[in-house]
Parts: sequence; structure tokens; C-alpha cells
Amino acid sequence: MTLYFAGNPSRFYDTVVHGERTILIPDPDWVRPTKRVPDPAWERPTRLVPDESWTPPLVDVPDPGWVRPTKLVVDPTWSRPLVDVPDPDWKPGKGKKKRPMVKRPDVSAVPPEIEVLDEAAPPATISVPDETAERPMIEVPDEAAEPPLVDVLDEAAEPPLIEVANPACAIPAEAVEITPERHRELMEAQAAGKEIVAGEDGYPIAVDPLPPPADVLEALRRRSRNRLLKESDWTQLPDVLETMDPARQAAWRTYRQQLRDLVFDAVPFEFPAKPE
Repeated sequence: MTLYFAGNPSRFYDTVVHGERTILIPDPDWVRPTKRVPDPAWERPTRLVPDESWTPPLVDVPDPGWVRPTKLVVDPTWSRPLVDVPDPDWKPGKGKKKRPMVKRPDVSAVPPEIEVLDEAAPPATISVPDETAERPMIEVPDEAAEPPLVDVLDEAAEPPLIEVANPACAIPAEAVEITPERHRELMEAQAAGKEIVAGEDGYPIAVDPLPPPADVLEALRRRSRNRLLKESDWTQLPDVLETMDPARQAAWRTYRQQLRDLVFDAVPFEFPAKPE
């Protein structure tokens, strides 16, 4: 809480009751900045890479381990053997009593077979990967690609605060700030019969007033007591009491009760000290 004094009319003000003189508000001329973020509409490009799951096709090639087979054929060097058979052309005659034998090919003989290479046999083949085949390419996401950056409004940015006059403040513009110690001194001086007026520099000073009649002095003291009670009413608000520690609560209650118990025609007369 800050205390002020204005001299026309002479009156004290505080920021709790009458409001702060200035308040902080967001700068109305502030423009929200932008920030660079990856483009949310960006789609990752693809690139061509060899298909690692591909296997080359197989082709048939002559089997290097193939041996040409053989076959059995009639021995071309074989000659049919001759056998003795009765001469079919023989005719009996004088002096010829026995049919002569002659050499004839043996038609019952079976020619021998020999083993020769089978030139008609096709060579055997085996299936091997085609070394001339080219591995196909497939499209995969390009993990090395980076999205472009775009400008977007920075929603986390906060506007700077500027200090402006508080339109709800009831403290006059000409009021001057005083310390709590000075206020207490003035209140004590006022309670002792001094009058609070503005000095040449506008700050409050305590001066000797014209001696007032006893009833007027009592009324002045009562009015000062009532003002002090009113100025401390804020300490009894429920929301203030919720946050105030018990020691301060007790100090304010004692102070306010002392104000109520004042005897205004007492000599000497003194107001109780306000709690810090």
C-alpha cells in the first residue's frame, strides 16, 4: 500500500482504497510475431533405391559336368562269318556220290555291338541366376529430406506491458506520496491537536491550529477516529483475512478496538499506532 496526501482539501489517500495511480496493460500497438516451423502441408518425397528383396531370374545353361552318353551300335568292321553248307548247286553224277560242302555267309550270325558316343543326345542343362538381369528400383520415403519452413503466428508470445494511468484511481493528480512513518507522525500530531495542511512544496505538515472549543476538539478527534476506522476497514474483508497471517489479524483487531475505546476529552490524548 502506498500513501498520498493532497492539500486542497487536506486529505490522505491510499492505493488499497483509492486504487493505484498507474496500471500495466498489454501494449495495444503490439503485433504478434511469427516463428519458423516445418510446413504442416509438406509431404515427404520418395527416392529410387535397388530392391533388396529382388532375386535374379534363372536361365538354363549347359551343365559343365555333363558327359555325352554312349549307345550300342552294330560294329561296322564286322564281317559275317562263313559256314560250310551242302552245295545247293550239286547234282549227282558219275563218280560223285557225296554232296560237297561249300562256304556260305552264316545268316544266323548276330553282328556284335559296340559302344559309341551318342551324337544325337542333347546336352544336359542347369538353372543358374541370370547375371545379365538388372536389379529393379523401388520408391521409398526419402528420410534425409527436410521439410521447408513457413512463417506462422507465435501463439506462445506475450505482448509487452506498458504503464498507463489508472482510470479507476480516485487519487488526485496533484497528490504527493508520503511514507507510512510520515503518515503516522502526522496522525499522531493531528491527534495531539495539530492541523494537517499542505506546505509550500505540497507535502503535508502539522501546524498549530487555533485553539478550538472543547466540543469542537472532541468532534475533530471523533472524526479522525472514524476516518482511521474507515481507512482500516479493508483489513476486515473476508478475502483479505484469508491471506493475512494470524499475528497481523490480531494486531489490526487490537488497533481498531483501541480506536473504538478512545476517550476524546482525555488529557493527554493520543491515537494508537497503526500496525505495519
